[in-house]
Amino acid sequence: MNSTTVSLSTVLKEELKNPEVALSFQKHRQEVELVMQIIAARKARHWTQHDLAQRAGIRQQALSRIECQKTFPNLKSLVKLADVLELELVFVPRQSTISESTP
Repeated sequence: MNSTTVSLSTVLKEELKNPEVALSFQKHRQEVELVMQIIAARKARHWTQHDLAQRAGIRQQALSRIECQKTFPNLKSLVKLADVLELELVFVPRQSTISESTP
């Protein structure tokens, strides 16, 4: 039996040539990065999910689903989490958007 190994980056590069895949990846990449920031900030404080949920006024089960990416927080919960974790929610234009809009 002949087996070959292909790196994830190689597969991803090929798949991202499809505009629909690229758009979906971009959308989910932002969600994943946001959740990873929440997890990193929680762990940096040595808090459990229960600790963060209690401080933010949300249920621990809801936080678990957010961290496992089974659901995405609504804006109210996201603001509560950011406030408790001393994070700032900021919208920043993408580089391509800045370049395209500059005369």
